[in-house]
Amino acid sequence: MKFFTTLIIVCFLPVLVFSQANIFFSEYIEPDGGFNKALEIYNASDQTVNLDNYVIKSTSNSSTDWEFTDSFPAGATIAPGDVYVIIDDQADAADLIAAADWVTSGFEANFNGNDGRAIFFIDGDVLIDAIGNPNNPDALNWDVAGISEGTLNHTLIRKSSVVNGNTDWALSAGTNTDDSEWIVLDANTFENIGFHAYDGGSSDLPPSVTNITASAKVPAADEVLTVTASAEDDSGLVKVELYYSINDGEEQVLAMENITDAVYSANIPSSAYNNGDRLVYYILAEDNKAQQRKTSEIKLFVGDPSIAEVKQLDETGVLVFNGYYAQLTGVLTVSTGVFAVDDLQVFMQDGSAGINIRIDDDTTSVMTKGNSYTVVGKVDQFNGLIQIEPDDFGTDVVDNGAGELPAPIELTIAQLLSSPEAFESFLIKIVAVDSVAGGDPWPAEGENSNITITDDGETSKIEMRIDKETNIDGTPVPTFPINITGLFNQYDTSTPLTEGYQILPRSLEDIDEVTAIGEKLEIRPLVFKLYDAFPNPFNPQTTLKFDLPLKESKNAIELSIFNVLGQKITTLAKGKLSQGQHTFTWNAVNQPSGIYFAVLNTGTTQQISRLLLIK
Repeated sequence: MKFFTTLIIVCFLPVLVFSQANIFFSEYIEPDGGFNKALEIYNASDQTVNLDNYVIKSTSNSSTDWEFTDSFPAGATIAPGDVYVIIDDQADAADLIAAADWVTSGFEANFNGNDGRAIFFIDGDVLIDAIGNPNNPDALNWDVAGISEGTLNHTLIRKSSVVNGNTDWALSAGTNTDDSEWIVLDANTFENIGFHAYDGGSSDLPPSVTNITASAKVPAADEVLTVTASAEDDSGLVKVELYYSINDGEEQVLAMENITDAVYSANIPSSAYNNGDRLVYYILAEDNKAQQRKTSEIKLFVGDPSIAEVKQLDETGVLVFNGYYAQLTGVLTVSTGVFAVDDLQVFMQDGSAGINIRIDDDTTSVMTKGNSYTVVGKVDQFNGLIQIEPDDFGTDVVDNGAGELPAPIELTIAQLLSSPEAFESFLIKIVAVDSVAGGDPWPAEGENSNITITDDGETSKIEMRIDKETNIDGTPVPTFPINITGLFNQYDTSTPLTEGYQILPRSLEDIDEVTAIGEKLEIRPLVFKLYDAFPNPFNPQTTLKFDLPLKESKNAIELSIFNVLGQKITTLAKGKLSQGQHTFTWNAVNQPSGIYFAVLNTGTTQQISRLLLIK
């Protein structure tokens, strides 16, 4: 009998070793936009687990079975009680980057709410744990813990009571908060990544804060902002508080009132902010074990800022206010369907700047060139191009009716490249342009083309991007030089984001052949005029243009910048200039935010333009 017992132990030793290597998904992050996606795997065993023995299997959109298999990096391991974090290589959330064990350019962490993921043990192809059902022919997002489409735009955390993986996704997801193995948190909740609370169900979890809503995505300057949320804890809440700050100032704290069941509410008073202020808020809940849960920050511009105010960049060209919600109003310079048919992608501008409007996968909404629109959305940056992305076209985009279509701003390529961000997403015109050898050829029908162009003998060059969705591709090659009107765009895939500038003609009507040398007319103004600075407000550069008639050209002129104290900051031009139109750029990178004045003086005549520098 003793011999029989020993034999049983020997025969089942491999199974015991396998069962001790108990790993499962402990966190899943699917944000509401961008690439801040992550998977976390927990080792609940008392042994270091060699991940060479495991693979990740996955599905993409509609599927009937696991479609793709990916190995872990060779030699990857998870220590007992530790986690292994996989993130997408385009993730930019600091919490994810700090916790990452594997930063992958593959599809392991590049998923949407209808893409399944699973852990398989290689020997015997044994399913260990899964998120999602591989049999998903309708490409549906899965409900979790009673939350509709819980795998979409949510963070999922495995409960501490879960002791091993679950091969039945329906049982794992559950139908309510009690029977689910998962806690569902709001999108963009990253602060729990890199660790997992586990002791077989005996630990006490921090509070959960979910379903955060506000009375407005972007409040008006005179509007009280009411914030509500659901807060719960397994042992009892001590406090639920709303924290907020204005323009990076001192945090203010509001006690949230328990208005019903697990719902809490607080009001940020309208006296706290002014139009254009930046408001940041989050919720913090604490239980009777002094455990806290802090939600992700919600960031926004109050009221109706100018487009230029939200487009501030750092020294590397990266958007400072990435992820902020804003309400912007401008006139559309291109209709839907011109640059994209699978997504909504258009441009609008106000007097200060231009911006791209984008809604992925929107093929039905219509926006009309020349109409004024008010758009609420999240401001972000894609390959250098600053965009505003509404969450829902029906609620976040308002057609104000016909507006005044902006005339294109005529500039040389050198002028554009001297201050490119000032003109990004503006409608511009470049005259007498030649093509440069080495760029793409004129596009055949159904093809895109990036044609390198110059207007000064190749000293200054940019790309003319011809999109296959326009009516330009497949047409006869024009005779260069040509005049081009289009949107000034950027496509730069790496920081610093200071290259990749393009002009995007909208149709054949935006391209004119130059039929005579005289078509590039010499401007001979009859009236002395200082034009409004452009852009204005600005940061840090703005362009000043003035007309100098023959009479005034006989005198020395001076164009200088003064502050509100009347002190001269700099002189942009001084001396005699020829009759014509002259353009100068002021770079105020070393000046503080505030009001300045451009003063143009001919000795007998003076004109002044007010400038607003916002940093």
